[in-house]
Amino acid sequence: MLETRRFDEALSVIEKIMHTDRREEALGQLARVWEAQKSENERVASWRDMAGRHPEDDAVRRLYAEALFFSGRYTEAVELIQNADTPWRSKPEQEALLAIARFAAGEETPENLAGNALWKERAELKAEVVGLLNRAAQHMESESRFENALRLVNAAALLSPESETALLDLGRVHEANGRDEDAMRLYWQGFSSVNDVNQTIIAERIDALYERLGNNEERLKQWEIIHRQDSGNPVAAFHFGLACEANRQWREAADVYGGITSPEMLKHKANLRRGAALLRLGSIEEGAGLIRSAVSADPQAHALGAMLSLQAGNDFLLAGQVDEAEVISLLAVELVPEDAFIQLFRGDVLKAQERNAGAVQAWQNALHSGWNTMAGAEAGRRIDNLLTVEERLQFWEELAAAHPESPYPNARRALALLPAGRAAEALAFCRSVANETSTDMEARYACALTECATGDTEQGMAALDAILGQAPYLKNDALPALADFGLKQLETGNAEVAERLLRKAVELGPGNLLYYIHLGSALLAQKKYEEAAAQFRKVLLEVPESPNAAKLFDEALAGLNNDETRLREWQTVVNTHPAAAIPRNYLEALK
Repeated sequence: MLETRRFDEALSVIEKIMHTDRREEALGQLARVWEAQKSENERVASWRDMAGRHPEDDAVRRLYAEALFFSGRYTEAVELIQNADTPWRSKPEQEALLAIARFAAGEETPENLAGNALWKERAELKAEVVGLLNRAAQHMESESRFENALRLVNAAALLSPESETALLDLGRVHEANGRDEDAMRLYWQGFSSVNDVNQTIIAERIDALYERLGNNEERLKQWEIIHRQDSGNPVAAFHFGLACEANRQWREAADVYGGITSPEMLKHKANLRRGAALLRLGSIEEGAGLIRSAVSADPQAHALGAMLSLQAGNDFLLAGQVDEAEVISLLAVELVPEDAFIQLFRGDVLKAQERNAGAVQAWQNALHSGWNTMAGAEAGRRIDNLLTVEERLQFWEELAAAHPESPYPNARRALALLPAGRAAEALAFCRSVANETSTDMEARYACALTECATGDTEQGMAALDAILGQAPYLKNDALPALADFGLKQLETGNAEVAERLLRKAVELGPGNLLYYIHLGSALLAQKKYEEAAAQFRKVLLEVPESPNAAKLFDEALAGLNNDETRLREWQTVVNTHPAAAIPRNYLEALK
């Protein structure tokens, strides 16, 4: 009943067993569920009501006091305990709760709390109180009340300085409070003084903190010092290896990992990463062998092995070393064949080898692994760029027919209809599914582009802006589409619509000079000579030998019907690029 939030029914059952030997068990369950499912104000109100119905029940009173304490209402918790009957107050558990509530309320210093005689008499009570302080601190963190959380965790650390988790809790709260330097200092201070399990946790937190701060050089420096000081510590060695990787020092990483021979699981992780480092160094066969061996020893390492292989393969592909990328892509597929990102990469490798049929098949595999993933959706865009207009439309029509319930293939079909000259069908589809796909990013994107292509540019671009704000990765796909739509509008005499589309292309892709030429052409068609000249000038100042830009620039300047301005503009280009022949020829002709 409690788990399904049937609180009233559950309470009526608990009321019936309040005077049995199962009472505390039922109350404990009630406390756990209320903590998980009720807000702090609701919990306090519920325990207040329960205490009103059972004023003599010690367990209810204590849980009510704890609810006040965990919600940060420390003074009320103190008053509740102090106003209780003396026999209840005299119980050690209640005295302990009162002590930490007084501290939290600012009535006691952390040092006085730590020196309380209760903890010397009852060691198990101290452990319970440390747990209460840490639970309360976690609640304060969840409420972003970091100063309160820090005071509570500090008190727990003073109470139990021998506790290894106290340092972890303290560091965590410092991080949550934005005190990264304090957290880092604590972690390094505690790294060598905790057991192996907590040492690994601290090392992971140190690395995560360095990654968030983007300080890989300092990370490498510190781990090298620790590794040198304690060369036999496998945790320090492993994290030194990770720091080498983060700084792309593959040879050093491979050597460090090679020295880790125990414990067994860490050795397998080190071999896996050593294999990946060797891949980066070009020792493909040896690296792949190590990765396969590590995965065989630890089947849960398949995903990590595939990811590391994928990263290495991408580097080779970007560097134009396609043969190496080919071997590594096969290794990644072998490890996790169903992964959409791996199939996407496999297709990219095949495309680089001009094996287009194989590339399309790999991208189809990525699609089938999940077109609702970024990799699957990107595979669809890759397929569109490779197929002819007819092949593209046929591909998406077949896929959409096989999956009529899915927005993605239907959305890509709508986009494929546009270059096929069936814009009205695309627009009709988008309007028919507008409500059904309001939360599907790909369908919304397809419909925004369709509106842009069919002339409703204001609504389409407003929708596109909203989508790109949420999914900026779509920008590279949208850019050529907008430019293409703009040119088509220009060809059909709709220069004003073309201008809007091409301005958006320039805005999204300011580094592409071709878009400036297209925009300038749309402005020129509307006799907006000064604005058009500004677009062509931008191109010529970067690529002065462009004959097309020069011709259009001069045409725009001529339209201004001002020979002095025309001469001055060409002189500016020549002054910027005195060795360029084309601008100088135009200038000399004018003179």
